[in-house]
Amino acid sequence: MADQTDAEVSGSAPSKPVVRLGLAALCGVMAMALLYFREQQLLLEQSGGQRVAVIVAKSEIKVGDRISAENLGVYEIPTAYLHINAIRLTDQDKIVGRKVYRRIRQNQPLLWSEFDAPDRERANETLAKGMRLTPITIGDHLAKSRYLAPGDFIDILVHFNFGQDRGSMTMTLLQHVQVLEIINQVAMVAMTPGQLEQMNFARSHGTLTIAVRNREDIEKSDLPSQTFQSLLGNLAPLPVPSVSAAPQASPVSSARANSSSRKQEP
Repeated sequence: MADQTDAEVSGSAPSKPVVRLGLAALCGVMAMALLYFREQQLLLEQSGGQRVAVIVAKSEIKVGDRISAENLGVYEIPTAYLHINAIRLTDQDKIVGRKVYRRIRQNQPLLWSEFDAPDRERANETLAKGMRLTPITIGDHLAKSRYLAPGDFIDILVHFNFGQDRGSMTMTLLQHVQVLEIINQVAMVAMTPGQLEQMNFARSHGTLTIAVRNREDIEKSDLPSQTFQSLLGNLAPLPVPSVSAAPQASPVSSARANSSSRKQEP
């Protein structure tokens, strides 16, 4: 009975040559697969590497135009030839609606360098066309105050001192000037070229004062300038006459005075 069982087991089990042949065939198939993948990898490397889908312009995009999804196409470029600033297909939503600042030809890949940084782009859109951005010192108190923030409006006053003989004057130079940014104690404000010239002259020859306006207060008033006379009336101090304004004796009077003094001498 035992001999019969051993014979059945030995008869059902594959022989050693068959096992070896199967293992050899399996190893051959694996070797061929590895060789195939290696050849494909070499071909891929020789062709520039894995292809990446990038965004291209279907038609020419002019300077100042905004990107629309209908004007965008897709092109696959090997990694070795991919521009470092190329915009990939996965980033398409980040550029739709944004303005380009360089000309983009048809079928040309879009680059991140064609756009300003988002924060700078928002700043450019905030500064209206035809306006100029200039800094104004606002002092520590206004810089830390919660009443002045980007987007608010200010008035700029100037005080001129003309000297002792002419007195001084204060006037409202500019009204409703918008503040776009505050950096420490400096406010970046938007002005027209003419306003910028006026403020530059006033800052060079006088002293500026900043006053914060209510955002809803858009009316510009015609304000008169203020002097000692306008504020104090008759109590205003009289101007001090200069030495050059003192009356001088004529040569004839001087000669008569000299002759009379000689006659009085013994």
